[in-house]
Amino acid sequence: MAVKFKTVGYSVDYLVQGKYVGSIRLEQADRTVFGYAGRKTETLTEDIQLSNKRKIKKGTLVTTELFPLNGRIEK
Repeated sequence: MAVKFKTVGYSVDYLVQGKYVGSIRLEQADRTVFGYAGRKTETLTEDIQLSNKRKIKKGTLVTTELFPLNGRIEK
């Protein structure tokens, strides 16, 4: 019997020069592939305020990974 979980949101992890600096929470997924396989490398066009109160300035080259937040068991 498989247990199914309800997705309550998504977390986007930000890495700068290969080091984790923080994450933000999203209500909807911004891509279809999760985790390492779904990594995106991009230059920021606007400042990002992370959940740990850090800021990443625009023009910074970042790598992002998306992870689902599973929190509730579905019946």
